[in-house]
Amino acid sequence: MRRNRLYRDGELELEDFDCARIDELLAEPGTVVWLHLDAPDDADLTMLTEELGVSRPRAEEFLRTRQRAKVTRHDHDLLMTVYGTRIDPATAELTTSEIGVIASERWMVTLRKTGDLDVDDLRREWDGSSDLAVHGVAFLVHGLLEQIVDTHFDAVQRLDDAIDLVEADLFGGAARDDDVHLRSYAVRKALVGLRRVALPMREVLLASTRRDVHVPDEAMVPYFADVYEQVLRVTEWTETLRDLVTTIQDSTLQIQNNRINEVMRRLSAWAAIFAASTAITGFYGMNVLYPQIESRAGAVTASVLLVVTSLALIVAFRARRWL
Repeated sequence: MRRNRLYRDGELELEDFDCARIDELLAEPGTVVWLHLDAPDDADLTMLTEELGVSRPRAEEFLRTRQRAKVTRHDHDLLMTVYGTRIDPATAELTTSEIGVIASERWMVTLRKTGDLDVDDLRREWDGSSDLAVHGVAFLVHGLLEQIVDTHFDAVQRLDDAIDLVEADLFGGAARDDDVHLRSYAVRKALVGLRRVALPMREVLLASTRRDVHVPDEAMVPYFADVYEQVLRVTEWTETLRDLVTTIQDSTLQIQNNRINEVMRRLSAWAAIFAASTAITGFYGMNVLYPQIESRAGAVTASVLLVVTSLALIVAFRARRWL
């Protein structure tokens, strides 16, 4: 599926027109074209090379999937791979959308390689700042990167909320330790994945404003700087949450150890109580002659000793908070 737009002198003029007209329209002064591809085929590869003049190796690299987040510069274009993100609130599972971008002085092509990037959201991003459209491709690149970084910010915010719930369950005793472990590991895994795609965005933002790639507009540099600051916030927030999850996991293990120690202490106290009772009954059960054997007084004496000794141990252990 192909989607496109044509801007002329900063005004949106055409949408979803015939892609065969791209080279013709770009020949006209003041025009800027955006083209979006989904599930590209050989015809799309041909269009990139013939309509936009992209070299075939460059086009093949652009269409290649499962690349790391990166940016590479060429003589006349900028090639980027970025990842949008989404967090499942129920499971804290991170899903990513791989987006390829190739941009030149008068055009930009985006490619959804994997995931579920909503092109309509991207269009609304551009329409919300249409006053910047006079800056051409820089305006298009900025809108795309801002939307991508917004998905990162939303993801880290949702993970922060998920950590708050884990903390509440851990210290509130509302969930089993196994559940807390699983959820904390799920959050940590999502944070690692988010860091992997968010951290390279710093390089992407810096490279996008370099003058040697014929993409940036001097007036757009402050807007790119705002997105760069958002990237820094996301990466710092992600690092903070990773440390917090590690602390939660350590706390979970410590709480489990404390509970085990408490159980062992109580068991040891009861074992001591029963050991005293066993010693008394063992003494009175010996097959030797001693005073009060085979008499009512002996039975009473043994019973009194059992009760008194057991009560004395219970009182002593409770005074030391062992029971």
